[in-house]
Amino acid sequence: MQRTIQLSIFIITTLLIITYSYGSPASPAASIDTISTVIISGNRVTKAETVKYLSGIFVGMRYDSLLLVKARRRLKETNLFFKVDLFSLKTGDGYRVYIILNEKFYLLPYDLGGEIFSYRYGKRETWVRGRLGMEYGNFRGKAEILRGGLSLWDWHSVSIGWYKPFLPSPYSFSFSVSADQLPDEVFPIDHSILRGTMAFGRKLPLSSRADISIMPLVRRRIMYDTNYITTGKLIVTDTVRVYEAFSLLRWRTDFRDRFFDPTDGWLLAFDLRSNILHNKAAPRFLQLFSDVRWYNRGLFPSHTIACRLTSILRNTDAGETHRLQLGGEGSIRGYARSQFGISFVANNSLTLSMEYRFPLIRFPDMDLYLLNQFNSVFSAISYRLDGALILDYGRVTATIDRLFSPLPDHVESGTGLGAGLRIVTPTFERSACFDLVWGTDKWSRHGNLVFIKKPMWHVYLDLFY
Repeated sequence: MQRTIQLSIFIITTLLIITYSYGSPASPAASIDTISTVIISGNRVTKAETVKYLSGIFVGMRYDSLLLVKARRRLKETNLFFKVDLFSLKTGDGYRVYIILNEKFYLLPYDLGGEIFSYRYGKRETWVRGRLGMEYGNFRGKAEILRGGLSLWDWHSVSIGWYKPFLPSPYSFSFSVSADQLPDEVFPIDHSILRGTMAFGRKLPLSSRADISIMPLVRRRIMYDTNYITTGKLIVTDTVRVYEAFSLLRWRTDFRDRFFDPTDGWLLAFDLRSNILHNKAAPRFLQLFSDVRWYNRGLFPSHTIACRLTSILRNTDAGETHRLQLGGEGSIRGYARSQFGISFVANNSLTLSMEYRFPLIRFPDMDLYLLNQFNSVFSAISYRLDGALILDYGRVTATIDRLFSPLPDHVESGTGLGAGLRIVTPTFERSACFDLVWGTDKWSRHGNLVFIKKPMWHVYLDLFY
């Protein structure tokens, strides 16, 4: 027994000596292959911890040159920085990684402009909406987004929203609330709408993202006597309140080369929603919205072919409250807003938009001498004038089976053909657009393309796709 104990002690002692002799020299070697320091510069607003989470580089990780390549791509995909540079320096205690950033200017307008409407309550009468919205794209320096917006004059609204990623996890949370009060263009109705949205999302592999949301919605419709068109007097005939709660499932896969003014790649998005959770004074329905965008090089390297296909499909009639109407910028240019879907309750729509985009003038970079003291981005603001050839097509139907039907019953469609000018500022990822588009006469015989002599002009901010 004693000899067994002595043998055991001898074996354990020998193992400890071997471990100490061979293990100790290996420890410095292991530390040499790891990242000992991460140095971040240029981040005036973004927190250093946020940069580390977004890049995926931390002290103690095993160094790999591919790690820096992936980190740079991840930081660029956040859309928080104009320029991202990473390089490493090998030292005696490991690798020192440098992350050099050029931040964007985060406080920018996201919904600035307005619309002039030609019809009110079905009567030719001009009314105006002015829009002013601001966005802080890196709130608290943690990649959060804070938005607020107002609408003035005849369309009153106020909105606020907040998006928060739970770094370093792929999950996120967003919340928004808005209130609108506006007149109807076609019918003698005033609308009051209060809505809120709470969503949880997750980033997925292959540049994809999924979100699940709940959106409570309250609508009040004040209806007036239809004699307003001839008498001009508003006499209330009925007030309807609709209470709903929508559940939403969103999916987005984005393989575009960049977020703003893409020139290559594609995007696929789906939005599946239903008010089956709660509905009062409104029919239950299921709606699928799809959005497909495709970009490719044109005849020359600086030219771009941009296409967008959207559709809205419903399993049943959603009623007057949720009728679909097309027309104007963002759907079928060459027409006034809400010009399609007047003669019947439309529940399904299909739109196809194509643009051939080409640069006209590239202006020298502008230096704003006072503002560049706050942010270096103001020292070289790039902007250019682009042109575009435009083709839009869209149709609305009462039921899905008529969406591709040649029969004219409960179907309205239109085609727009024209050209546009855009002042593009890549520095701020914003653009101002002016389009002049001729639309076909929607009352012409089915299958005949008869264009209206007078074109429709559209002025708006930012490209729709």
